[in-house]
Amino acid sequence: MQDDFRVRKDLTLSFGVRHEVQQYVDSVWNLAPRGGVAWSPFRSGKTTFRGGAGIFYNWMDASVYEETLQVDGRRVQDVVVFNPSYPDPWLSGSSQVQPSGRVQLADHLDMPTLRQASFGVEHAFSQGTRLNATYRFRDGEHLLRGRNVNAPRPDGTRPEPGVGTVTEVQSIGESRSHQLVVGFNTAGPNQRFFVGGNYTLTFSRDDGAGALSLPADSITPDEWGPANDDVRHRLGVFFNVRLLNSLRLGGNLRAESAPPYNVTTGRDDNGDSIFNDRPAGVGRNSARGDNYVDLNLRLGYSFGFGTRKNAGGQGGPGGGPVVMRMGGGGRGGPGGGGPFDRSKLVGFEVYVSASNVLNTVNFAGYSGVITAPLFGQPPNAPAPRRVELGPR
Repeated sequence: MQDDFRVRKDLTLSFGVRHEVQQYVDSVWNLAPRGGVAWSPFRSGKTTFRGGAGIFYNWMDASVYEETLQVDGRRVQDVVVFNPSYPDPWLSGSSQVQPSGRVQLADHLDMPTLRQASFGVEHAFSQGTRLNATYRFRDGEHLLRGRNVNAPRPDGTRPEPGVGTVTEVQSIGESRSHQLVVGFNTAGPNQRFFVGGNYTLTFSRDDGAGALSLPADSITPDEWGPANDDVRHRLGVFFNVRLLNSLRLGGNLRAESAPPYNVTTGRDDNGDSIFNDRPAGVGRNSARGDNYVDLNLRLGYSFGFGTRKNAGGQGGPGGGPVVMRMGGGGRGGPGGGGPFDRSKLVGFEVYVSASNVLNTVNFAGYSGVITAPLFGQPPNAPAPRRVELGPR
């Protein structure tokens, strides 16, 4: 249920409540109230303040329940090879078949809860130029996290003898994030140009990477650290400019600071048959990769001939034909192409597009295993510069 109440011309209040119930999640009363306000206090109406807060719920993914059906201790068997050789692990060392484990849901599950609040301001400098800034806060509790409830005790025995790792999905996760977003856009007369962009500053922390991820130590889990999406700075800029009457240049720039990744020993230091142990004193997602920069450009020249009947508008009395836009600006090309003159019966465009114009090597997939030869090095990178020429 939701309603908007216009108190006066410059002030609007919004109220609502939502209720969600999901099978296999035990909590029944999941009421989620939320409210918002939009206020334009000045006579010009060019400045608007917006705020809102509320409670929101996340659902348990079907894939999590699917795992509990498949990994039930009978269909999957784990094999741990100690001191393996390389590249054939069976040439030396010894192999031991571990007892089968399973994935299960906790006896009681709460629906993951998110408390969110935001406050922002938008100002219109002119009809085509706007600047906005928004701060968002999100606090999560009862998030789904995996935990090995059959981890070995200090004496090496397991709570459930004869059984391997038991990943139990529990409602024990927490998260917290702060985000500041500043954006702008401006457009010229007669669509001669359009420029927009946004900058995002993020601080995001949590204590787990998902319902099926296991902590390094399930006996005393201490996983609070940077979240996987804790990318501190993000910048995006996009533009489209008409250079000549039928010649348009478009592009977008994306830049991000380094994302976090986990550092592990590569060994099973605590004897739980899970190889995600970290060095002493090292927290989760403690290392950072490299920055990311990607620039894409597209130049297109369009022309046409013939005149369509009823070209002035579609859907009106006697309506013009429905124009279906087919094809695209090429794989990887930004923008999707310059606009055709819709008054023409037949339109053509010749374009050249380039992705990763700067040919930047954006490293990815860093190895966090300190015993690996490539520790701290990136084995992957997205595609290099690509230039494409074509007609439409």
